[in-house]
Amino acid sequence: VRVAREETREETKEIDQKMIFNPVPAGSFKMGEGSDQVDVTLTHPFEMMSTAVTQKMWVELMGENPSSFKDGPQTASIPIGGKSIKLQPDHPVESVTWWSVVEYANRLSIKMGLKPAYDLSGVRFKSGTSAEAGTLDAESGDAKINAPDGDIYRAEGYRLPTEAEQEYVMRNLGRAQGTYHFGDDVAQLKDYAWFNENSGGMTHPVAQLKPLTINGYDFYDLYGNVWEWSHDGWRDSPKGGVDPQGPRLGSYRVFRGGSWGYKARGLRSANRFNVDPGYRYQNLGARLVRTAK
Repeated sequence: VRVAREETREETKEIDQKMIFNPVPAGSFKMGEGSDQVDVTLTHPFEMMSTAVTQKMWVELMGENPSSFKDGPQTASIPIGGKSIKLQPDHPVESVTWWSVVEYANRLSIKMGLKPAYDLSGVRFKSGTSAEAGTLDAESGDAKINAPDGDIYRAEGYRLPTEAEQEYVMRNLGRAQGTYHFGDDVAQLKDYAWFNENSGGMTHPVAQLKPLTINGYDFYDLYGNVWEWSHDGWRDSPKGGVDPQGPRLGSYRVFRGGSWGYKARGLRSANRFNVDPGYRYQNLGARLVRTAK
């Protein structure tokens, strides 16, 4: 596998990363670090994408490419809806708002015959913004969850992961309590992540570095390349307990994992930030999950 990965670094135009969802079992783990550490139990197994959503995955469903990093070694153009869309197919999509990713998840659910996880019927969106362009932003209203009691863990369709689910995977189902899933040796980070020391100030094709392998399934770029939106609204410290999630309404949204522009410390498994859900930047993308049935 390592030899194959080295070969694809030289021939990135030949890659066509597929959307793969890997199974993640339910379980318990310690979330957070220091005085903020809490015990968490996730009772629902779920499926998580092996990589972040790529530019090609986005373009094929949405018909536009919002990404900043369209030009580079892998640049190509594909015809969509009578237009020629420029993209680097296997680079992560970025410059997408939380609202845009939620709409992307809903459209993917509909395409696959699933009930969308998010109900956006009560949201009034700002004029001139669109999910396709990655700019979708709310003027008023909040997203509701299409699930019993509004429980995101019980939604049928594709969705953003809660931050508990994100950290659970980054901690190798709780087996890794160090700074990173491979331990505390920061010198190893370049083998797993694109960050400020090795990225050259840009995104890179997904699945080029070493994965975290869980029960035989590979997860790539859990650290670095692009930050990844969480479903959760922000709270000052992580919430413990059974199937935790952040505030549901009117809140800034969490993002995790670090990016190509951040130092090693910003890529810690426990690190978390928040921003307005209408924010978009060239270091922020997404990875979807779906509760297993």
